[in-house]
Amino acid sequence: MIKHPYQTCLRMPLTLKEDMTSICDEYHINESDLMRRAIVQFVDNIQ
Repeated sequence: MIKHPYQTCLRMPLTLKEDMTSICDEYHINESDLMRRAIVQFVDNIQ
């Protein structure tokens, strides 16, 4: 596990959190890893 020096908080609707938790449970991945990957993909696509 890589320790990143920056931390932030994210508020989201409960339904989105539940969907994200279901996906993470199904694929055995950490929720924070999923969010990091999604943010990286978004930033790459927007540039």
